[in-house]
Amino acid sequence: MKYVLEVPQRIVTGWGTVSTIGSEVSTIGERVMVIHTKRLFNSSLIEEILLDLKNHGVYVICEHVSSGEPTVEQVEMVLKKVEEQNCDFVIGVGGGSVLDLVKAVAGLKFPNRKPVKDYFYGEKIPQKGIPWVAVPTTSGTGSEVTPNSVLSDEKIVKLSIRGDNFWLAKVVILDPQLTVSSPANVTAWSGMDALTQAVEAHTSKGANALTEPYSLKATTLIANSLMLAYKQPEDQKARTDMALGSLLTGVALANARLGIVHGVAHSIGLHFNVPHGLVCGTLLPWAIEYNQEVSKGKYKEIAQAIGIGTSASNLENWVRMINLELGIPYSIKEFGVTKEDLDRIVEESMPSGSLKANPRTTSREELYEFLAKQL
Repeated sequence: MKYVLEVPQRIVTGWGTVSTIGSEVSTIGERVMVIHTKRLFNSSLIEEILLDLKNHGVYVICEHVSSGEPTVEQVEMVLKKVEEQNCDFVIGVGGGSVLDLVKAVAGLKFPNRKPVKDYFYGEKIPQKGIPWVAVPTTSGTGSEVTPNSVLSDEKIVKLSIRGDNFWLAKVVILDPQLTVSSPANVTAWSGMDALTQAVEAHTSKGANALTEPYSLKATTLIANSLMLAYKQPEDQKARTDMALGSLLTGVALANARLGIVHGVAHSIGLHFNVPHGLVCGTLLPWAIEYNQEVSKGKYKEIAQAIGIGTSASNLENWVRMINLELGIPYSIKEFGVTKEDLDRIVEESMPSGSLKANPRTTSREELYEFLAKQL
């Protein structure tokens, strides 16, 4: 049996490590575009990053983008600006959506490229792009350590492209202090996304001896720190453990894939305008119930590792309790989903690689029933 584990070349972590960004990245190139959300515009964080880069001889261009799941059109727009400015590399500062956008921009910045949309619809990527640096400000997606980018398009729910290992970040600056300013709901929703990813990566068909230590450790870190980070946002250990847990789950999912929750979450999130992590948290206990007959051993392992019991039902009940404390809905019915919506959700979700990696093989009829049970 052959296993391969792909991770970024350099990961720098610790409280306040963003202050070292200039020395960490100045050898990558001379011209950089720093891309961040509008929320960070004129923030002290961006000012600190820009100043340190300039002090290390890097010419900096700054670009802000809207929050929310990135689109093909956004990537095309930002990529054109990177090309016009002839940047050697790019830096993404923000949550998973920003990092996915920056990753795609970097990966597709090469001579004589075709429109961005072509590559997300199957056109082969002929060569490497430029390096990129990840500075995550939330603990959720693990996008800082994955080689794929998820975008939305006006015609379909999502497009996902995997750029192999050359889409991995050149450097990751994992500074837990940057997550302290996250609103409570963002901490909750991104945290449940991270927990869902850890559980799904640990139980997926692609889980193996290399990925399982990452997914199990991620699960325990997140399970033991999420509520504290939510209730006491400045707790340094809780924020550090959440950041590390998110990163570890990114490593696991990038190499093992996910499951039914991520198979359907994008369709529900897009059509009902619900944040991705909120959808994931809502679906997770239902997925544990659905998969327990084929994954009871893995769920038992997780439950024991986080100290909440010895069975899948213990894990399911614990997740429901956490959801209640975080204000996460009991089921997708609370998003406004009705039976009339299920055929569309099923149709859009069946091609998902995450669904294919789910431990329990799922037909259209079974996916419909999985969703209908929640209404």
